[in-house]
Amino acid sequence: MPGRSSRYLLDNTVFIAAVNRRWTKSTELIYHLLDSPADLFANELLIFEYEKYAKTLGTYELLNYLRKAVIQVNPSQEEIDTCAAFFPESELSDIVHAATCLYADAVLITNDNHFNKIKKAGIIEVWSNTKAIKRLLDEIEDYEESKCYAAGFYEPMRGPDKECRHRAFYFEQGPRSPLRMVSRAHPRTQRSQRTLQAFS
Repeated sequence: MPGRSSRYLLDNTVFIAAVNRRWTKSTELIYHLLDSPADLFANELLIFEYEKYAKTLGTYELLNYLRKAVIQVNPSQEEIDTCAAFFPESELSDIVHAATCLYADAVLITNDNHFNKIKKAGIIEVWSNTKAIKRLLDEIEDYEESKCYAAGFYEPMRGPDKECRHRAFYFEQGPRSPLRMVSRAHPRTQRSQRTLQAFS
């Protein structure tokens, strides 16, 4: 059986990033995988999602290429049950995608934070789009996700209503870069940002 690093599943967030704008690194990543010896897996639900977004965005060339190249598999109930514990019941498609990766022993490439819990548990291997680009396109084999955390202090600031607020300083430490400030904002404005990890 091929090694884990040669088997991938690209979720819909990667597909959208590849076709939503002009040629991007995400586009290059998908074509790189399609032209490589790597195996790309998808389940019936994921192919439906590809088709839905291709229709919405009016782009079919990459969709047609993917449909011909992917190996379509569907996970068993056992894999689905294993993965379901890490997702809300409402995230059925995410459960199925994770279960497909478990079934096929494939790396999931996604920008969806819903997979963080199952990633931390080590049930399947999950790469962000950035990690996939760094490892597969830029050939940085030892690239790992940057770790974000708060500096541990806040700067008071006052809004127009004179009410005192606080502003958190966030820093990012990459594997090859020095400590540097990446953003400053009130913690409540960061709920959808990756820097929220600083408060978890």
